[in-house]
Amino acid sequence: MDYQNNNTELRENKHLNFEERMTIRLRLKDGFSAYKISKELNRSINAILNEIRRGTTTQIKQRTLLKCTLPTLAKLYINSIA
Repeated sequence: MDYQNNNTELRENKHLNFEERMTIRLRLKDGFSAYKISKELNRSINAILNEIRRGTTTQIKQRTLLKCTLPTLAKLYINSIA
């Protein structure tokens, strides 16, 4: 019996690579909107918004709340233990 459901195909455009994450970080610093970033990277706006949401943390500095994006945190951690 042959099954037509082949689940070993590559899943393209499902993850952002490091360069795309750095581009998102730089464009956010420059004041670009998520829509403009998604058009530049040719990705869906939801992927960009999810990445921004995933990489944003709130820090408390001198009794004020700051929103910080940390897309390179995992990369820095990996480099420090290698």
